[in-house]
Amino acid sequence: MDGQFEMVFKDRYLEVTSTGHKHIDFSRRLFTAIRDACQAQDCYRVLGIGESSEPMQISDAYDHADMFNDVGIDGRFRIAWVELNPVAKEPIRFIEDVLFNRSLPGRVFDNVDDARTWLLSDAE
Repeated sequence: MDGQFEMVFKDRYLEVTSTGHKHIDFSRRLFTAIRDACQAQDCYRVLGIGESSEPMQISDAYDHADMFNDVGIDGRFRIAWVELNPVAKEPIRFIEDVLFNRSLPGRVFDNVDDARTWLLSDAE
């Protein structure tokens, strides 16, 4: 099953949940929707909670930096992401490294509480 996502604004951030099979085309749809929702609400803090059905291909993970640039995910954003499927975490960690090396926003956490705490703090 192709990936699906839902978004809801909480007090000071956008919470995004995603499930299913993830690939670069899914991520492009997801982050375009995130960009649009954040711009509409002038709120650029994002908590992502993913439960992938299988690991993302490393080549798709590598393409996230270009995709972020293409859809306008830039320094305004503060993104905290959690992948709940342990088997799918490695490519998500790789995405974090790629984004960091290109000065793009995005941190990966092992649990939702740590992700939310960082997201709402001023810590880098």
